[in-house]
Amino acid sequence: MTQSCEELTKTHKEQKNYFESNKKQLHEALAKEKLEKKQLEKKIKELENTISEHSDALKVAGHKAIKYFKSIDGK
Repeated sequence: MTQSCEELTKTHKEQKNYFESNKKQLHEALAKEKLEKKQLEKKIKELENTISEHSDALKVAGHKAIKYFKSIDGK
């Protein structure tokens, strides 16, 4: 009977260790994914800023080109 209890206790400890190991791996994977998500969100923000900056520059260049062609047309 005591041997049976010892085996059950040992099995329980092994299962608990296995569960804790899996839990740790899942937490590490989740932390890694959160970090990757944060980095991607930062990159998206940077790209959005770059796009908006270039958009303004293109508008300015377009207006300058229109003015230039209007001045050439008038001559």
